Amino acid sequence: MASTCYTNHVKDLLDEKLLDEKQIDEAVYRILKLKEELGLFDDPFLGANPDREDQVILAHDHLQLAERFAEESMVLLKNDQETLPLSKKLNYVILGPYAETQRTNGSWAGHGNNQINNKLADQLKQRGIHISFVKATTAPDYSIDELKLIESADQIILTLGENEYESGEAHSKVNIHLPREQEKFVSFAKQKNKKTIVVLYHGRPFVLTNIMGADAILDAFYAGSKAHEAMAKILTGDVNPSGKLPVSYPRHSGQIPIYYNHLSTGRPHYKGVYSEYSSFYLDEENEALFPFGYGLSYAHFKYSNLRVSKKEMNADDVITLSVDVENDSNIAGFEIAQFYINDKISYYARPIKELKGYKKVWIEAHQKVTLEFRISKDDLSYFSPSGDKIIEPGDFEFMVGKHSEDVETITVKYLGGNRT
Repeated sequence: MASTCYTNHVKDLLDEKLLDEKQIDEAVYRILKLKEELGLFDDPFLGANPDREDQVILAHDHLQLAERFAEESMVLLKNDQETLPLSKKLNYVILGPYAETQRTNGSWAGHGNNQINNKLADQLKQRGIHISFVKATTAPDYSIDELKLIESADQIILTLGENEYESGEAHSKVNIHLPREQEKFVSFAKQKNKKTIVVLYHGRPFVLTNIMGADAILDAFYAGSKAHEAMAKILTGDVNPSGKLPVSYPRHSGQIPIYYNHLSTGRPHYKGVYSEYSSFYLDEENEALFPFGYGLSYAHFKYSNLRVSKKEMNADDVITLSVDVENDSNIAGFEIAQFYINDKISYYARPIKELKGYKKVWIEAHQKVTLEFRISKDDLSYFSPSGDKIIEPGDFEFMVGKHSEDVETITVKYLGGNRT
């Protein structure tokens, strides 16, 4: 991280004899020596030049990769009554502050160039979707003619979120609802009795409780130079969404911090079971609105028959955890099966579950596959506060499922163990 501490204080430290000039010489020498070893005195740019920049920056192959990464990163949060994919038989209108945005690169985007990015509506039109544009506005305030156009549409696409420099380094917020009262767009759309699709542009978890009236929500984040190409493919069904959330989304900002791998408590709360003195909120559910690892698909996957090769594990054993995953829909797609572990009894407090692995697999319509995870004692270990590696005997829960709150569970007893 850049800092002005040396610029502001080194001279004073030298004058006060708290710093020796030889120390500065030694530090500078180390930098110069490294530059010499890298050949920077002979070739300061190591082959970089304008011609090479034209060949590499935003090159066709790189943009193709960027599009694929965007396709696999977007997360479908909601899709009631199969609102998505979009239909070529319906008319849509696109509204919201980001209805015309090209700024999909986000902060710290390097050599990305938002000006060459395409607009979402243009990409949807190229894929045969009938879509109208009214205007990009921060509030749902429209003229009579604009309202007539909106009312003539069958469904509404809302582009909501935040500007790229509202998130990222040194851009914290105390309020993580959609900024500038954008939730009003969802209320406006539902008042028109229109099915409503929300597309989110952002770089932090939002509290989305107040927009759950939307029929579908696609979390696009800042997906880069080819975000709208990828988004259009997902919205039209040419790509089946497979992204999973890397964080938990709270129901209310009062739940923060909220994360799937929190430590166990002496008074755990079990959903649906009332106990006055357990750890729960009086006015809200404990669980995240959208938990870590969550993400929908146009396909539907069913997990069953979780099993292990051995229910008792010795120190030298490597056991196999297997689960059947069935696509019981008419659509093929990727599923990401997530493997978690819970150490039931430990010397130090341990998380209620920890992600230990995952398998991403393409499953054809009506196909069943068997996925396997290989587990050794290292998967059961953890480090103490002093840095010692610990492997303790006892019961371990192995969990596999769609996300951190939807898992199948089996218990294995580890017979080895000691602190190493």
